[in-house]
Amino acid sequence: MRHCAKTQRQLDQRGYIVNTQPSPGNYPYGHRHGGIEILLVHSGSVEIYSGDWQGHVAPGQAAVIAAELPHITRPDQREWVRTAVHFMPHVAYDLASSVERKVQESGGGWIPNLSSESVERILWSARTLSRPESVSTETAKALLTVILSEIYGADHDHPAQHPPVVREIIDYMKSRPDQTDSIDQLSRRFYVSKRQLHRLFQEHVGCGPHQYWLKLRIDTACKLLQESLAIKEVGYAVGFSSLRGFERAFQRVVGFSPREYRESFPNL
Repeated sequence: MRHCAKTQRQLDQRGYIVNTQPSPGNYPYGHRHGGIEILLVHSGSVEIYSGDWQGHVAPGQAAVIAAELPHITRPDQREWVRTAVHFMPHVAYDLASSVERKVQESGGGWIPNLSSESVERILWSARTLSRPESVSTETAKALLTVILSEIYGADHDHPAQHPPVVREIIDYMKSRPDQTDSIDQLSRRFYVSKRQLHRLFQEHVGCGPHQYWLKLRIDTACKLLQESLAIKEVGYAVGFSSLRGFERAFQRVVGFSPREYRESFPNL
């Protein structure tokens, strides 16, 4: 087992490293360095060992590992392509400690159940972080928080495991990205008290019902921003009566403005 000195020097200097590249087969040795490592696989598939944890990662999946533990990758094919995000928890916001704790509780690694939309947002954030000369410290924190919120939120969003009433409410929300009922309206519609509604969402989804609905609406906005609609029209389509209100909400959830998000897609 070797300590990866080059990676550690870069982490000490900047706090994070991001790169996308082919990985040439097996590493002949276990290695380690500080922080948390996220490996998002684009092509090929790989077996990852981290401490006492072992996981198989297919294209479109990601693994989160405790990088201070000895870890090693063994691809199924000769070459696999991945995006790697290495970072020290102190360069991200508070969510980093929750992700770090979950990795430790899992024995050294964890494969979140990411949606294609989550993968897209992670890659968008990673692409921006891969140009560190143009990223301020606060912007880097915001981008890492976007990545971590997608990863941590993935395991709080398994509809099949939710109680029937939570699944019904989520289906209702997903079918109405252009509106938001009040808590009173949701409570009456689904015959649960406001207190029970909050408790069910906190317990099974990890946030309140309005926070969850907002995230669904912003998810829809992210898709629409990749089309030719004006930003104001996108805001109207997801239930905002003013451009300013939409921009504020989008910035709060994603970490960037709708325009900045759209400009990250060069073909638009």
